[in-house]
Amino acid sequence: NQGSQIVTGHSTDEKMAAFGDYLSERIADRYERRQPNNRLPVIGRYVHVNLPELRVKNVFAKVDTGAYQSSIHATDIQEVDTPEGRMLEFTILDGHEKTEGLATRTRVAEYEKVVVRNSFGVKQTRYVIKTRMSINGRMMKTGLTLADRKDMVAPILLGRRFIRGRYLVNVEIGAQGKVEDE
Repeated sequence: NQGSQIVTGHSTDEKMAAFGDYLSERIADRYERRQPNNRLPVIGRYVHVNLPELRVKNVFAKVDTGAYQSSIHATDIQEVDTPEGRMLEFTILDGHEKTEGLATRTRVAEYEKVVVRNSFGVKQTRYVIKTRMSINGRMMKTGLTLADRKDMVAPILLGRRFIRGRYLVNVEIGAQGKVEDE
């Protein structure tokens, strides 16, 4: 639409302000319409997770709304042929300072290769596994990319794909589950 108002910019500021107000109302209305028992649980910057299918409990994880995919620290990743078919074999949580004694070697049949951008913007091919994850007693199926995270703060990173529609993130809540002072 190339009407004269668009070309001349007539009433642009008022229209943009009205549009912004409309969007704010829609977002607020959508959240407030939820019944209190349907509101999303709130988590902080860090949580502890359980991965029952991978036989690990109470693992420290960082919540990162800037990351799309979730990932877990993994090493020695290789595809292997077994009597059951082709499987992915890897060691998780080995060599990370926050997971002493939690390392485990495992195989999964459900996996795929994906291309992701790492935190530096470089494209990498990684394996993604599907597994169940529990946070505060709430169990969900999710995908985790396998990556070397030994030099990162947390061995598990929870990205937007996992968080969206499941949790609200309050960045003031720290690792202890309480609001932290700066």
